[in-house]
Amino acid sequence: GHKKTSTLPPDIIAKQLGNLQSVYGIYAVLGNHDSYYGKEIIKSALQNVGIHTFDNSSVKLNIDGNPLYLAGINDYYTDKYDIKKALNYTESPLILLSHSPDTFPEIPQNILVLAGHTHGGQIIFPFIGPLLVPSDYGRRYKYGHIVSESKQMIVSRGLGTSLLPLRLNCKPEIVVIEFQ
Repeated sequence: GHKKTSTLPPDIIAKQLGNLQSVYGIYAVLGNHDSYYGKEIIKSALQNVGIHTFDNSSVKLNIDGNPLYLAGINDYYTDKYDIKKALNYTESPLILLSHSPDTFPEIPQNILVLAGHTHGGQIIFPFIGPLLVPSDYGRRYKYGHIVSESKQMIVSRGLGTSLLPLRLNCKPEIVVIEFQ
């Protein structure tokens, strides 16, 4: 059900995100706070502005005559994620969207994972590090480019905050990835 929060209403956020332009479409996965607010409300608001929301599913894009598969899984903490279902009918090259980086150990090889959730630690003290990283793996997947055998993950600090409306030594970011 819908839980009142201090978050902006989903339709206002979706309207702003709907202003993004992409030749190949705009794709998203939902996170834990989306589930707290109401997954179907958020999903509907995004879909109303043309943003495809993955639900343990995938799409095949045609990039200048070359296939690229995008897949997305449901949230690790608040939903039923199914990596196998999301990867059905996909091939390499493949990019997998996962709100939480905690799914990374379960991801097959030769996949690039894009994740967030941790806010990069959000509040980072010099010499001590982050106060809290919301992950079953502690600080291991808090932020950045992680390589394990033949799979990779990029964990973004993102733009927002969680619990406290504050960041310390952890600038918000939008990650741009260029493939060559």
